[in-house]
Amino acid sequence: MVQGKHISSHPETIGTRIDAPQVAKITVATTITAATLLGGTVPAYADETVAMNDAQNAVDTAAQAVQEAQSSTPADQEAAQEAIEEAKQHVAAAQESLDAAKQAQQNANDTQQQTQQTYDAAAKSQQQAQQNVNDAQNSTIVTDAQQAIENANQQLTKAQQSLQDANKAVEQSKTDVANAQQNADNAAKTEADKKQNADTAADNQKNAQTEADSAKATLDTAKQNQSKVEDETGITDAKQNVADKQTAADNAQQNKDKAQADKDAADKAEMSAKQESDAADRDVSDRQTAADDAQKDVDEAQRNADKYDTEAIIQQVEDAKLALDAAKDDVQAKQDAADKAQTVADDAKLNLDEKAGDAVDALDPDKYQAALDAQAKADKALEDAKKSASDKQEAYEKAQKKAEAAKLALDAAMQDTTVAQADRLNAQNAYTNASKALEDATSKLNAANQLVADKQTAKDEADNAVKDAEAEQAEATQALIDAKNAAKEAEQLLADAQADAVSKKEAADNADSQLAKGSLGFFESKGATDAVNALVKRQDNEWLRLGEAGSATSIDNMLKALDLIDRGNEIRRSLGLEEWKVSDYQTALAQLAADYNTYSGNKEHCYSTYAQNLAWGYADPFAAWYTKEKALFDKYAEENPELRDMSAYEISVNYPSIFLQTGHYLNIIDPEGTVTGFAHTSSMTDAQNFDTYSEDGAVSVAEYRQQLIAYKSGLENASNAYQSALEAVEQAQAKAQEAQEALREAQKRVDAANSTLASAREDQSNAVAALTEAQNAITPLTQAQQTALNEANNAQTLLNEASDKLTEAESTQAEKQTAYDAAQAEYNAAKDALSDTAIPDAEAAKAEADAVVVDYDAKRAAYDTAKQTYDTAIAKLEQAKQDKSDADEAAVQAQADYDSALETKTQAEAAAQKLIDAKAIKAVADEALTKAQAEAQSKRDAYTAAQENSRKAQNVLDTATAAKTQADNALADAQTNLADVTAAAQGALETAQAAVDTAQQNLDTANASLAAANVAKAQADAEYEQAKADSATSLQQLAAAQQKQAQMESQQKQAEAAVQTATDDLAAAQQNLAAAQRTYDERIAAAQAQLDEANKALADAKTKLDEANADKSAADETLAQAQADYDAAVKAQQEAEQKLADLKKAEADKKAQQEAVEKAERELAEAQEAKKQLLSEELSSTGSDETLPLSLMGIMAVAGAGCVLLKRKAAND
Repeated sequence: MVQGKHISSHPETIGTRIDAPQVAKITVATTITAATLLGGTVPAYADETVAMNDAQNAVDTAAQAVQEAQSSTPADQEAAQEAIEEAKQHVAAAQESLDAAKQAQQNANDTQQQTQQTYDAAAKSQQQAQQNVNDAQNSTIVTDAQQAIENANQQLTKAQQSLQDANKAVEQSKTDVANAQQNADNAAKTEADKKQNADTAADNQKNAQTEADSAKATLDTAKQNQSKVEDETGITDAKQNVADKQTAADNAQQNKDKAQADKDAADKAEMSAKQESDAADRDVSDRQTAADDAQKDVDEAQRNADKYDTEAIIQQVEDAKLALDAAKDDVQAKQDAADKAQTVADDAKLNLDEKAGDAVDALDPDKYQAALDAQAKADKALEDAKKSASDKQEAYEKAQKKAEAAKLALDAAMQDTTVAQADRLNAQNAYTNASKALEDATSKLNAANQLVADKQTAKDEADNAVKDAEAEQAEATQALIDAKNAAKEAEQLLADAQADAVSKKEAADNADSQLAKGSLGFFESKGATDAVNALVKRQDNEWLRLGEAGSATSIDNMLKALDLIDRGNEIRRSLGLEEWKVSDYQTALAQLAADYNTYSGNKEHCYSTYAQNLAWGYADPFAAWYTKEKALFDKYAEENPELRDMSAYEISVNYPSIFLQTGHYLNIIDPEGTVTGFAHTSSMTDAQNFDTYSEDGAVSVAEYRQQLIAYKSGLENASNAYQSALEAVEQAQAKAQEAQEALREAQKRVDAANSTLASAREDQSNAVAALTEAQNAITPLTQAQQTALNEANNAQTLLNEASDKLTEAESTQAEKQTAYDAAQAEYNAAKDALSDTAIPDAEAAKAEADAVVVDYDAKRAAYDTAKQTYDTAIAKLEQAKQDKSDADEAAVQAQADYDSALETKTQAEAAAQKLIDAKAIKAVADEALTKAQAEAQSKRDAYTAAQENSRKAQNVLDTATAAKTQADNALADAQTNLADVTAAAQGALETAQAAVDTAQQNLDTANASLAAANVAKAQADAEYEQAKADSATSLQQLAAAQQKQAQMESQQKQAEAAVQTATDDLAAAQQNLAAAQRTYDERIAAAQAQLDEANKALADAKTKLDEANADKSAADETLAQAQADYDAAVKAQQEAEQKLADLKKAEADKKAQQEAVEKAERELAEAQEAKKQLLSEELSSTGSDETLPLSLMGIMAVAGAGCVLLKRKAAND
């Protein structure tokens, strides 16, 4: 409880700090008012009955002491003198042993310290060597290279995945646009619903605010009434002053804390801002370089793209393709025509040669003329014959002409048939050749497809091998990571064990000094600030014997004090009361009171709070406090039964004399006094403080005892704890070495996995290349097969056409043959008819002559026809050859033009794509640069602001610290003043406070409703705002989805380039890993050798340190025994000397003691008279002079009797 501050649910008590020099000499159970204490006088209300009895006992005891002193004799003094001489001899011998033990202990200390220094140096070397190994193992040279491979793999996988994703993204983007549109529609509807909810919550909030305002008005009225009471009693100003000073102190503390936090945050922010600013500047430089490079690429790509007219080039390609197709068709047609012309020319040549052979005579002019002459002669004879047979002749001639015409038609048909047969033969040969070419192309395509299937199988096997290798690499890498983590954990455990050993060593070194501090050390170990401060403020006083064996602050006496609290709790349990809990702060205050009353020479209350009991000379103070006073209380209660229903406060007001005699008992059974602090000294002085609550977390007696025992045991066993810590260090070192070995094995596994994966990926790459090569071969073979198929189909068409023409020609020839046969038969019939007249002979002659001429004419005509046909065929053949040559040249030119146009188109497309890619990269680089520049400027501004904030924060912290000190001083003064004016107005304040409490409860209820309404409104508003934001976000997402759809194709092309780049990067990273692994292994080997040497040195030093510690422990035990022997000898000598001095003093004091007894009897009578005077005056104003206390002090000084004190606040003080 804060000293000087009144905290109680009823106005019985007030705890006030009283420094020892200001406390009057009060030696009986008393109640002291706050007003008189602060005024410098200390009135007392005595338990007169107990005081008189104690005084009489003191007189009797003093008289007995006089008699005992008179009984001493000179013989006793001579025996005492001899005992002194013997004791001196023992002391001298013990001193020699003690000096020798001290020297041995000093030598052991020196050896132990030297050995410890050697061990510490070896441990430091070992730690450094271990750190070197750790540094080597933690070197990122291999992991960086592995990470580079992993990154390259990830980039390759990512690039491949990006390519697949890009292929899917176009279709997905369409779905995303539709979904985004649906989301936007849904978000708009949600926004309308949330708006309605927000309006409803606003109405509820308004109603709750009205109710809260009404409750607030009622509370304000009640507080005004309370303030009026406080104003009338003079408390308001004092409370307001304390509140103002408390507020000022709290504000000053908050300001100081905030200023300190702001300063720390500002310093941290300044450092962070500096790092971020530097990083942002470097990023801007990198981004600017990337943007400049991208711009150069864009400019170069633009220049290349500007060289081409894309539309004209595309038209040129299309025109060239049409021209090429036409040229090819023309070449084929001309080739067909040339072939046909060649066949016709060949046939014409054969026919010409045949006709020439047949027409040798016909072509002879003489023979031909003779034939003509013979014909003319025969004609003349025939004409004569014909005159007589004109009718027959006319019929004959008609038949003859008809037969000749039929013959000519038959010849022409036969000629057409011959030509058709040749054409069909050529078509048949072309079809046969085309079919053979198709079979060859199909066979090659089938073989290529089988090769692709084989290569695909090989690639699938390579892919599976890579997957297996990647899985092994992933497992090995994870095992390496786990091993590294385990190694780091083992290293941390080693470091922790070493740090713990250092801490345990310090604890062992300081254990004796810490234990010597007594309760102060215990409170410090718990962080009990109030208890520590209470003792530290008095530690310079001579009467406070911190940690001494007889002091209440010794740990042993603290444990005895807990036993006495158990005794009191037995009483409270028997009464059905809550058991006392132990408070550090109240224990410290009780220890101050106990030591003060033991060593200051005074016997009085001090360092109390709610209430305090004191006792001297009792093995069980509860015998006086409880048993004796309970008997008195029960006696008075028989006479006044209402006492049992009254509180201690009511008894002090209505029955002050009874209260003075039973105050200790009433303290013990007070149901509200549930917190205590008890102190006990070896001089049988006991002090118990009581309070109604604890600010430092009071605990049960059992728990408090356990804390004390654990604290004491920990200090007493600190050396063993240090040895255990050293063993833990050794175990941690062994585990760290095991972890390092596991780490090396894991590294080997990773190396093997990386090698296997690299080989598998190389095989995979080769398989992919082989598959790609086989797949690339399919296209030209497929095209070749298609071309062969087209040519075979064309040949089949031409063959069918030729067959049809041959059939038609043969059919025509058959028709002409039939017609000729009919005409010839008719001719033969007419001819036969002429044989019946003279004409036949003439005709025979004529026929013979005509036959010769006809034969000659026919042969000449056949020859001429054949010659003409031959010449025509030759001319056509030459023209066909020339046409074929011209068509070939045109086709070659058309192919060249088409190839040139395709090359130009390819170059234009490549230039255009490079421009698009360069612009896309440039846009990304520009955007990154802009963002980096803005970020860098923001970081620079933030760094400048952070520097200024740090400077300002320091100024604010300095100001806040000074303000806090000033505010604390002002608060202490205000609290002291408030204590003086509190008591009188308590009753009226309780009534006003009750009204305030009721109004406050109503206001709290209303505020809770209002807070709930505010929360509901805030939630509804937040949901509405979120719905609005979601709606806007949905629209943004719709636009983004539409924009993303346009970006997908560009990303697809970029992904293809990224796949190739990632493949190249992976190969380079694998080479770097091999070099990094060699460097890593060399470093590990060197560091491990150094660590092995350091471990050996540390083990040797540890062995020597253990030996030195054992020697020191033995020397310490020898010294402790020698010291104990010496102390015993000195004590024996002192006791002998004291006995002699007592004997001498006893005789000299006989007279003085007798006079003291007589004086005590006189003062006893005076005390009886003082009692009558005390009982006749009011409790709130009547004091006591110092006659009775000083008289009893004198008696107690002689008799050494015990006395019990009580401190309580009177009712109207």
